Amino acid sequence: MGMAAAGYLMWDGTAPRANPLGFPIGCQTWPFRETIGKDFDGTLQQITSDGYQTIEMCSPPGYERYGFGPLASLKPSEMRTKIQAAGLKSESCHFGAVDLGARTWFEADDHLHILATEGRHHGGLDAGRGRSE
Repeated sequence: MGMAAAGYLMWDGTAPRANPLGFPIGCQTWPFRETIGKDFDGTLQQITSDGYQTIEMCSPPGYERYGFGPLASLKPSEMRTKIQAAGLKSESCHFGAVDLGARTWFEADDHLHILATEGRHHGGLDAGRGRSE
């Protein structure tokens, strides 16, 4: 008997799981940059309907010219409420060093430690974006 046939015979009829290790499935919001600033609530609903449970935001001021600019007018608490209302969690955010007010990568690392003490579990620095952007 082949492996596929053996797997079929052992199938219990439940739907396959996309996360066999039980970790939440998440994504960055960069792929949604064309719509996220135009329709934040609708984009979040689409992300949820795509099966994601967590998102990593991009810094709205730092990624303003890439579609995230309109989100800069939201207070962090408003953004969190919208994310949670869509059934998502956001425990990390993607920043450029300049977004953190840092002049060096060492200073940016210090800023990330401060964010961690404020409840962010993870933060990412975009090493490809310089001060001139």
